[in-house]
Amino acid sequence: MALKLDKKINSYFRRLKQVFLYIIDKCTLECPQCIYKPNNTFSIGDKEIPYSTAINLINAFHALGARKLTFLGGEPTLYGEETNSGYSICDLVYEAKRIGYDYVRMATNGVFESTLLDNDKLKIIDEISFSIDGYDAATNDKIRGKGNFYKTTANIVRAIDLNYHVDITCCIYDEMLEKTTLANIY
Repeated sequence: MALKLDKKINSYFRRLKQVFLYIIDKCTLECPQCIYKPNNTFSIGDKEIPYSTAINLINAFHALGARKLTFLGGEPTLYGEETNSGYSICDLVYEAKRIGYDYVRMATNGVFESTLLDNDKLKIIDEISFSIDGYDAATNDKIRGKGNFYKTTANIVRAIDLNYHVDITCCIYDEMLEKTTLANIY
């Protein structure tokens, strides 16, 4: 069943270029700075967008002109686990590329089973963006939890070894900055 968009959406977004699709609320971490935590006001309601709805949205946005798609959450690598639907983030990536998106990326905390990177449907993704909140385990794990720096960096290294295009995002917080005053700058 195709998704029917409101006429105003079709009118306002007729030259859509890029879509950020939040597919799941659930996450393996509880980072204090995250604005997408389920306990915040942002929520997709049922913890996860049903697969058929996600595919319909991806098709509708493509029809509006979107050619770049980013999957986010929560943690998008958990997609399908909550509902046991049999679908995963790999299936969404594959379908988005099949539909005709030029660039598909995923933003992840990187704390997933490394075997996910072996999935042929995921290997066609254009970019995996890993989030790290520190330059070492001591700084990162204060925010993300003990052991997460090593899990994430191991998956980054493995993704690079498997020829994925990888980038890293980082939230800068006060403990990562050198304390200074304007007098020290000038």
